[in-house]
Amino acid sequence: MTQETFFQVIDQWGVSLSKLSIVVGEPCGWEGAHGVYKKDGHWIYYSADGRNHIEEDLMSSEDAAFDELLRKITVDLRDYTNKFVTRKIAKIPKDRICQILQETYGFSSQRAIDAWEYLKQDMHVLFEYKYYVTTGKFVPDPYGYKVQGYSAMQLHNTTYLTVLGAFNYLIYLTVKPQEALDHLKKGLPNRDILF
Repeated sequence: MTQETFFQVIDQWGVSLSKLSIVVGEPCGWEGAHGVYKKDGHWIYYSADGRNHIEEDLMSSEDAAFDELLRKITVDLRDYTNKFVTRKIAKIPKDRICQILQETYGFSSQRAIDAWEYLKQDMHVLFEYKYYVTTGKFVPDPYGYKVQGYSAMQLHNTTYLTVLGAFNYLIYLTVKPQEALDHLKKGLPNRDILF
């Protein structure tokens, strides 16, 4: 696959390359970093061990380099999956999720994209939302992702938040933890906190 196709696939999956320590375009010496770059007309897949040692593999073509990188990303997703949120769930495309958001909440296409972008801030949250829309169920305890001690299921069951609102609140708890916790203690007095 070409670099352009690779980035389209990553966008559709909602994968954050930086959270997987992947850098494309130049080698990076951070511990665990890996990626591809082009040097002297050749594509190279690299991985770094953090001790300024970078292992490089010369790839036969751009397609081979990005195929290898996508294969490695599929392995890296293990940190964001479990027995419920599988890699197959993680790979459900953005277009499908946006369609579901439009059908479920009556969102415009732009509002659905905005909702996707908000969820995409945390791959755990995004992938659990993908699980929910696929199965109609929350990831059960103790497998559900928690932020500040709250899971999406707990937020949905104990507040007036919609399913999407519960997942959005996990992001809010990550981005502005004290403010979000204060709102929870007050019983979520502001209904306009999230879409």
